[in-house]
Amino acid sequence: MKKTLIGSSRVDEFIKEGEKTLYMDKTMILTSGAKDTLRDRGVAIVYGPRPVAETEETAPVSCPGETQEPESPQEKQEESIDSLMETFLALLESDPEAIQEISRIVLTKLEED
Repeated sequence: MKKTLIGSSRVDEFIKEGEKTLYMDKTMILTSGAKDTLRDRGVAIVYGPRPVAETEETAPVSCPGETQEPESPQEKQEESIDSLMETFLALLESDPEAIQEISRIVLTKLEED
């Protein structure tokens, strides 16, 4: 899967005019400078898809020249794991209380099994 690196000079390409939220998918990587720029502008970073109510179309959007192939169950699982890891990493940087709560839930679940 091809990744898109988003630096501070490119953040405007990924945010609509006047928006205060950047929706990150599993193909996007933010540099530290981009995170700083977004924070300075008051733009929230959300790891996940844009809610359907906020999209102009419900069909998936692809980059020019990109073809979307059906994913195998293994690829879907790997992407889910990647997405989960990105969310954890974002939480580690921004919300220590949330990571503690998630850790507590995971440990409780592991002890039950």
